[in-house]
Amino acid sequence: MALRAAAESGEEAAVRVERRGDEAAVLVGTRTIVTIGPDDAAASGQPSVVALAEDVAGRVRVALAKEQSRSAALLTLLSVALVVLSGMVALFFARKIGQIADRARAFLEEHPERIPAIRLQSIEVVRPESFRAAMLIATKAGRILFRLGIAYGWVLIGLSLFEPTRGYAERLSGFVFGPLYSLLARLIGSLPLLVVAVIAAIALIVLIRFIGLFFEGVARGQTTLDWLPADLAAPTSILVRASVVIGFFLVAAPLVLGNDDGALVRAGTAVIAALALSTTPVAASAAVGIVVVYGRRLSVGDHAEIGGRAGRVRAVSLLEVELEGEDGTFRIPHLYSLVRPTRLLGPEPPVSVEVTLEKTALDDEARELLREAAGAVGSRPRVELVRLDAEGACYRVTTHRAGTGAASELVVLLAEALSAAEIPLGRAGLRIVKPTERS
Repeated sequence: MALRAAAESGEEAAVRVERRGDEAAVLVGTRTIVTIGPDDAAASGQPSVVALAEDVAGRVRVALAKEQSRSAALLTLLSVALVVLSGMVALFFARKIGQIADRARAFLEEHPERIPAIRLQSIEVVRPESFRAAMLIATKAGRILFRLGIAYGWVLIGLSLFEPTRGYAERLSGFVFGPLYSLLARLIGSLPLLVVAVIAAIALIVLIRFIGLFFEGVARGQTTLDWLPADLAAPTSILVRASVVIGFFLVAAPLVLGNDDGALVRAGTAVIAALALSTTPVAASAAVGIVVVYGRRLSVGDHAEIGGRAGRVRAVSLLEVELEGEDGTFRIPHLYSLVRPTRLLGPEPPVSVEVTLEKTALDDEARELLREAAGAVGSRPRVELVRLDAEGACYRVTTHRAGTGAASELVVLLAEALSAAEIPLGRAGLRIVKPTERS
């Protein structure tokens, strides 16, 4: 019984022999296994009590080694089984989390109308679309974080079950939970400041939302301002909101935090500097756009030629001009106008056709005929002699008219007028001049 108790204790104690008068005791650590007297030595044929005790101690060492080896093998098998079982449980929970995340994502995508807006009294702070997008992002991020947590827990359990890797489990636990504990302690210590910062952030969001709603009302005509036309409300809203955000990080944040060199102020300065470096072309285009928009260089509905593209101006924003031409719609950044000229064509753009007549038709009657045909198509007709060579005389007939199909109509009327007057065309005939070919 004493030997079994020593084996089950799991302690690696030394087996030794201790002389006690005429007797000798075999001990495992401090536990006495057997006591041998002179009669035992005489019965076993050993020369002395100590000799018999040493022989018993050797057999005790062998028995303990076998028992401990068997226990270690059983413990290792049990640990491996626990690792496998915990891995299966971890996979089950990881799969369940994935299924829950997929169901939540499908619900958000299929029922966007059930996502409410976040309101503060009567002010809509966060729109349903923005709240839905945030929930989609949170669902995806939560699935990743939960799966990483499950994997971390399984690795920690697996390392702690085996004696050689138990130290790594302690290091891993300290590596992950140590910084989290420090962060939590700092957050608790700065809890009043965090409350103030959260209130300031909420106030900033409400102010930005209020500014956006106010200028949207101006753009729709619900609110009238003497100093701001409705078409300038949208770019003014962007400028004002950007100024409020920058001012919050540079001016209001030190006042709220009570520190001119706090972490939030430094973070705001770093963010502004990074944005300034990464968005230099966009900022330059916006700077030119401010001059174009508020200087009213371009008006919606007029025709213009920018960078070799001509068309009707559909919209003018702080970053670009949207032109609608015969070849489609073009978005041209304001920065492009710094290196390429801009031609303002007005509400009625010029339409030009080159007419080549034989030399015999070089007289005032032919010019007047071309001018009358151009006047029937548009306003301000003009006829210019642009080339005179062996093939004949080339006239450029120009008129002003808005809309599509003006050039084709001008060609048809010129051809009919020349045919009726029996004025012969040259070899080149009639050719429509593209807007980019006009001088």
